[in-house]
Amino acid sequence: MPKLFESLLGQPLNSLNAEGLCDLIRRSHGESSNLEIKEYSSNWKPGILKNVSAFLNSDGGVIIGGLSDAYTLAAFPPNINNQQIHNVINDTISPKPIGIDINSLPCEGGNVWIIEVPKSVYKPHMFQGSDEKRYYFRSGTSTLVADHWMVKLMFESKIKAILDGCFDVISVSSTSGNFISARINFIIKNLSYAVVAREITLALFTQSGADVSNILNSARFVIWNEQTTAQLTLDRPVHKGLGSSNSFNLTINIDEIALGEPVLTAKFGSVDSVLYETNLSLVINEDGPHLVPSDCKECE
Repeated sequence: MPKLFESLLGQPLNSLNAEGLCDLIRRSHGESSNLEIKEYSSNWKPGILKNVSAFLNSDGGVIIGGLSDAYTLAAFPPNINNQQIHNVINDTISPKPIGIDINSLPCEGGNVWIIEVPKSVYKPHMFQGSDEKRYYFRSGTSTLVADHWMVKLMFESKIKAILDGCFDVISVSSTSGNFISARINFIIKNLSYAVVAREITLALFTQSGADVSNILNSARFVIWNEQTTAQLTLDRPVHKGLGSSNSFNLTINIDEIALGEPVLTAKFGSVDSVLYETNLSLVINEDGPHLVPSDCKECE
């Protein structure tokens, strides 16, 4: 269910009908830097699409199509549907945006459309109309054409690669004494559609009695900091697009004194990304030892 709408207007969309939406907009004092109201006209597309470009290039926002300037119903006819609006956006906004959510509220004469536009990490986005090709941005309640210098800044601050990393535990077994042996994959994915992740560096930090010496069985690893850290640099880039990944195997021995604590921390990044980290912790349940990975997050 839409979250941007609720964060802006303080009420979930699924709790409203079209008349309730009108009342909510009046109580919230109408348009803002993140909220644009558009009534239906036969030439509705440019007004909607310029605001899509503006919100993508700014801090995101919600476009409500089908209300008048007085916040009364001025519905879109029923022959306009969700897929048509998506297609118009994809055909007219370049590069094609990701993450736009479109919902409707039925009313007399048609529908009110709620278009949630996130702040884009792939900006700038151009509106390509039949008679103009321009970049827009949001300033207060106005949607304005971006000057050349502003567009240049947007290009120069182009999004870095978005990486995800996870430990994939293949097996965990008890060995002699109080030690546990584990075979693990670590997988790095590039979630970015637009940026190739180059010169990825991965550092593995051990804590609380974990031994990473067997990691060196992989020729790509070198000892980086005495015996507590191993590091590698991937020779090949991780290409853009969901599912593009690079993985490798490693084996560690863990002393049970590390119970419940992070025994292995992976920190990784590239010249095209921020630095990320994720941890692997040891827990022992009734059915034996387990290694539990944490979510990947940006390093603070």
